[in-house]
Amino acid sequence: MIARDVKFHESLNTRKDISKQEPNLLNITKDGDQDFIEIDFTKSNVPVEKHRHEAEEVDNMQDIWSECQEYPAEYDRDESSPRRLQVEQQAEEIRRDTLDQLRMTTRAPGRPRILRTGSVGRPKKIYQTKEVERSVTSTDANEIEDFAGSTEITLKNALKRTPKRDDYEIIKFELPALKNGDILLKMEWISVDPSLRVYHNKYNIPYDQFGYTLGIVIESKNDEYPVGTRVVTYEGWCDYCVVNPNKPVIPGQRILYYKLPDLKGLPMSMSVGALGMPGVTAYLGFLEICKPQEGDTVVVTGAAGAVGSLVGQIAKIKGCKVIGFAGSDDKVQWIEEELGFDKAFNYKTVNISAAIKEAAPNGVDCYFDNVGGEISSLIINEMNDFGRIAVCGSISTYNNDVCQLPKASILQPTVVMKQLKMEGFVVWRWNYRFPEAIQQLTELVLNGKLNPKEHITVGFENVFDAFVGMLNGENVGKAVIKI
Repeated sequence: MIARDVKFHESLNTRKDISKQEPNLLNITKDGDQDFIEIDFTKSNVPVEKHRHEAEEVDNMQDIWSECQEYPAEYDRDESSPRRLQVEQQAEEIRRDTLDQLRMTTRAPGRPRILRTGSVGRPKKIYQTKEVERSVTSTDANEIEDFAGSTEITLKNALKRTPKRDDYEIIKFELPALKNGDILLKMEWISVDPSLRVYHNKYNIPYDQFGYTLGIVIESKNDEYPVGTRVVTYEGWCDYCVVNPNKPVIPGQRILYYKLPDLKGLPMSMSVGALGMPGVTAYLGFLEICKPQEGDTVVVTGAAGAVGSLVGQIAKIKGCKVIGFAGSDDKVQWIEEELGFDKAFNYKTVNISAAIKEAAPNGVDCYFDNVGGEISSLIINEMNDFGRIAVCGSISTYNNDVCQLPKASILQPTVVMKQLKMEGFVVWRWNYRFPEAIQQLTELVLNGKLNPKEHITVGFENVFDAFVGMLNGENVGKAVIKI
């Protein structure tokens, strides 16, 4: 069985990656003056069915693949068959319409065909896809404009230091027809978090920019998710997407989809903030690792951020003395006057060790570390015996060259002599406790004990600016984008 598709020169390396495990499958052929790539699955060492997902992710091969499946003998042996001619004519029409701007890359499931690309922050609609007929009946869905496809932002370059616009590109693509179990979502809120920068090295580039979003179902073939249902997803920077939300939750792994919990009238944007992953990170990370006791002295870095601002407030609820470090005088004023921190400092303008000695003359019992670097070493040196440290992140280093990371004072003597407990964590270790944590956080907000603040940016076209602004500390509270 051979799947054949048009090749453009810039996609050659990407296509080789597709078959890197079995390079003998890929051949470059020429038909007249047109180049083609052939992937010959008959040469594979594993059953053809094993390659189906791989083939489906190759742009513009889906129609050809389906024809191969339905009419394998006719397609392989009779080059003049009507079915084969029809399929190849469709591929040629797509090639001609999109010209050399068609990029052939592997796509995430549900995003099969790229139509046009453009620079991030400067969207330009060049190509109009065929209209997709949608039969939706809910009030919310009727308010949604007709659309022909979806737009997403992908990372095309490895990030070096602070992300740049040129590292990303806007992609327009056709939405596939829904299969049984699928839902079509229109995104309403997008979250930008430091973890988007941290995890970028764990994915092969290019990739669709991941991240948490809140969307509303506007078409459904899933009885558990009727039209009008709102869903928290990890689909990232896109305005529409088709997903199957019935994937099982694996213990310790990221939750990809879940229905919007009952927020009891609170803003839905909080579902990707204080009442979502960042809130659960603060709540369980602090309580489970630091195990605060009434009267403890707690230090929080990144104290004006999405997680740190919640940790400090939770510590106050538990009867602790709370000291925060933030990056501006305005943030210091906010966390002292509005959030109730006992003391806060601008880390850029104070001597860290002297500030800790002043604010915590009896030492520090718990430290929630969001920033890493030398500031963390200095704080840890001021801790009491048997102190507890929860390491949530290291945002002070995220934009540094990995070959030139800043150096920090050695910690082992202090950790040993003071018998400190220092533990890093990823919130997904507690994925089974998300409902419990969100319910508790919701009650705290409703009762006025927790005061989440949101830094809202409006417009999908501004998601990149919101992301970089968050990394540079421009946000106060949780950074979210309203679509």
